[in-house]
Amino acid sequence: MKKVLFLIYIIVIAPFCCRAQSGGLFSLNQTANGTITLPPLQDLRVTALNNTGISFEGAKDFANGKHVNSQYQLKVLSNIPWYISVRASDPVLTALTPTTPRDIPVSIVRLKPSTASSYINLSTAAQTLMVSENNNLENTYYIDMKFDPSWTLPGGSYNIPLEFTLSPQ
Repeated sequence: MKKVLFLIYIIVIAPFCCRAQSGGLFSLNQTANGTITLPPLQDLRVTALNNTGISFEGAKDFANGKHVNSQYQLKVLSNIPWYISVRASDPVLTALTPTTPRDIPVSIVRLKPSTASSYINLSTAAQTLMVSENNNLENTYYIDMKFDPSWTLPGGSYNIPLEFTLSPQ
């Protein structure tokens, strides 16, 4: 009887045990690749905060120049390192009336971020005004201006032809 039971065990149960141990079922892995394109996210908003204009009112203004704090607000949105350049679109200030002389150079205008200590002279060549200093998605900056005209320049009312450009580093 023991032989019969042992033989039944070998014939009936052993094949199931062997399949379970040999991994009759198995896993198959496949790899698939895809691509995603994320363009840089950049936006620059420039707001003039002093819309009343800048007036030279006396000899002191001409002798010392005229400082205007926070003339412009720059709001920068960027997910990559950036820099902002500034340039004049014209080498002279734009006269507001046809009788105003048009020979005042833009180099009398100087700009700087409000947190900086030194100004840059405005010209028609793009100059770096500021560079990103953090990884924030949004930043707000203020730009100070200084005007240094000479006594010999003609009087009149003028616009300043500025172009601010936000670029990736």
